[in-house]
Amino acid sequence: MCGVRKKGGAGKTVTTKNLAAAFSKLGKSVLVVGLDCQHYLSNLQGFEPDGKGH
Repeated sequence: MCGVRKKGGAGKTVTTKNLAAAFSKLGKSVLVVGLDCQHYLSNLQGFEPDGKGH
């Protein structure tokens, strides 16, 4: 599955995170890749750019 939209603030990242969580709860293997330069999806998952995480 792929979600793409150029407009900022359209809810793409949060929708992606929620879909990944739902598929994971159904027992599916999930790989989520965030390509935005703010690393927002990584931050939502608990990873920080400095590599220390939460």
